[in-house]
Amino acid sequence: MEEQTVYLVDDDAKELRANRRDLETIFEGSPVRFKGVQPFKQLTEYDSLLPRSDTAAFLIDQRLQVSGVVTYSGIELASHLRSISTKLPIYILTNYGTDPGVLANEQTIEEIIEKDDLTNPHDHKAVRFKARFLRRLQGFRDVLTAREQRFRDLLMKSLKENLSASEKEELENLESERLLPVHSAELKEIDAMENTIQELQKLLRRRSSKPGKRTSRKK
Repeated sequence: MEEQTVYLVDDDAKELRANRRDLETIFEGSPVRFKGVQPFKQLTEYDSLLPRSDTAAFLIDQRLQVSGVVTYSGIELASHLRSISTKLPIYILTNYGTDPGVLANEQTIEEIIEKDDLTNPHDHKAVRFKARFLRRLQGFRDVLTAREQRFRDLLMKSLKENLSASEKEELENLESERLLPVHSAELKEIDAMENTIQELQKLLRRRSSKPGKRTSRKK
């Protein structure tokens, strides 16, 4: 398995470091790299991470909004990511047992992981989690590889002959899946540019509305 990046999202910097250290110990020797990420202000800011070929999974703390930095929960972030990538492995981390908000949307994620289960790399829960997690990562990688190959096959076929209606639809769907994260990231950049332009326009209007200053010359 090629090296893959798993994003660990938590609003508590201390918890983020501790959980990352525990996971790195559990997965020592595995081609998995854990990258800690503190929550972005907007859900769409995560979209830029999805087009990366090495993005393998997300482990998300459920209570992201506790610090007041963001207004969304872990399961809400998971739902956003799932709307873009239907096969991406997504896990919820919690210190509070079964959270009602997570249980109500459990179909969105792979598993709910108790943080305490990750503290001992030799505990059977940690060992089982590692085995399941690596299988999911490999399955996700296999899906991506198969879809990419299918996209290329259909694209090459379309250059040589007419595709059937079902093949055309399949090609369009595969192309949309490849472009959606990129488009989301581009839209975020466009919004930022438009905001900058609006601010500049306001500044220019304020300056143009001010009366010109008269300068007196000494004789």
